[in-house]
Amino acid sequence: MSYLGQSTSLFDPTRFTPTTAQVFSGNGSTTNFTLNTAVAQSTDVEVFVENVPQQPDYAYTAIGTALNFTAAPPPEIGRAHV
Repeated sequence: MSYLGQSTSLFDPTRFTPTTAQVFSGNGSTTNFTLNTAVAQSTDVEVFVENVPQQPDYAYTAIGTALNFTAAPPPEIGRAHV
């Protein structure tokens, strides 16, 4: 079967090894969280708040094990999935 587009994938399995998701619960005031695994830059992690993807370097920054939101995830319903 033929297809349109490039024949090579941009995904490089040797660069990224998926880890298990990390979940944080918001309280409406905390903006700083600690990751279990260090990252080099914000785009190295995908962050979702209530299943809504967050934009790196705008909604959050991440470097090393520090995950910092620009606005605190809301209490009770605010779960951040990293």
